[in-house]
Amino acid sequence: MTCASCVHKIESTLTKHRGILYCSVALATNKAHIKYDPEIIGPRDIIHTIESLGFEASLVKKDRSASHLDHKREIRHYIYQHKQPTDLIACDTPLSLTFGKMVEFYTEEENFFGGWYFYIQAYKALKHKTANMDVLIVLATTIAFAYSLVILLVAMYERAKVNPITFFDTPPMLFVFIALGRWLEHIAKGKTSEALAKLISLQATEATIVTLDSDNILLSEEQVDVELVQRGDIIKVVPGGKFPVDGRVIEGHSMVDESLITD
Repeated sequence: MTCASCVHKIESTLTKHRGILYCSVALATNKAHIKYDPEIIGPRDIIHTIESLGFEASLVKKDRSASHLDHKREIRHYIYQHKQPTDLIACDTPLSLTFGKMVEFYTEEENFFGGWYFYIQAYKALKHKTANMDVLIVLATTIAFAYSLVILLVAMYERAKVNPITFFDTPPMLFVFIALGRWLEHIAKGKTSEALAKLISLQATEATIVTLDSDNILLSEEQVDVELVQRGDIIKVVPGGKFPVDGRVIEGHSMVDESLITD
């Protein structure tokens, strides 16, 4: 996903789908929270619907280490897709075209098609009768290139003595700056998610449930997974330990890790 239009496209498509009760997509984390009726639709059907829109989707597995918030792999994949160094070199080529330097024209044309990623995303959007930022980028670069090509061919046919005003430099420059902006956006999201991942990693994974008699004398204690804690359970937190769930202190005093204490 690259913009709010992508988020809206996924949410609107899924909410219209029979069996889906709720859908919320987060652009910052590239995650979606979906509630559905298992009697009508399943996870594979939902993933197939999202992929039919031109996106990639997979089921987020439960991971207390919060590794799913790591954007390093996504950043590496994005750099590979856009081939950032190649595009940057393309902008350093001479931008003024002359009849005697046709090699430069072919170089610019080749770099123009170096923005294939934007064209693929735009095609997927138009295929599903929607428009996003990639469609606007493709529209602008294609018009600039086509206009310049026509002007150049007309000048060559008429054997003009003055170099025509062309915009062959516009498509590669747009590709570079937009790709660079998105790359920086991925890095910013990665840093934000990293802070959130560190906070989630502090969460307790187990809880000690104790049983007390009428005089608050300990009868038994049991170590259970934090997801098995129920309302009304009495939890024991040892000195230096973590609060597995929200609650109130009923007895004792000590020192604990306050990182995840809510107001």
